[in-house]
Amino acid sequence: MRGVRGGRIGMIFQEPMVSLNPLHKIGRQLVETVEIHRGVRANKAKDLALTWLNKVGIRNPEQKINAYPHELSGGERQRVMIALLSLTNLSCLLPTSLLLP
Repeated sequence: MRGVRGGRIGMIFQEPMVSLNPLHKIGRQLVETVEIHRGVRANKAKDLALTWLNKVGIRNPEQKINAYPHELSGGERQRVMIALLSLTNLSCLLPTSLLLP
């Protein structure tokens, strides 16, 4: 089961503050995830993170990537989690609630 979780499936919790580290900026968390799951360097990982933040509807992704989770709205945090899991190329994403505006 351990090989499936995080490797092939992921879950987006209703409250992303449970999953996001409050001590690290959003950008660091996204870049680290891309480096681990895709094996790319930090500059490329940051470009991919910005692209996905834009795709999921984050306004001003260049600014938001430097924000801490508590500085974002609930809907923005949910979108960050969608971007984060999308960056991992998982085959199955499991959202647990509707996306907030």
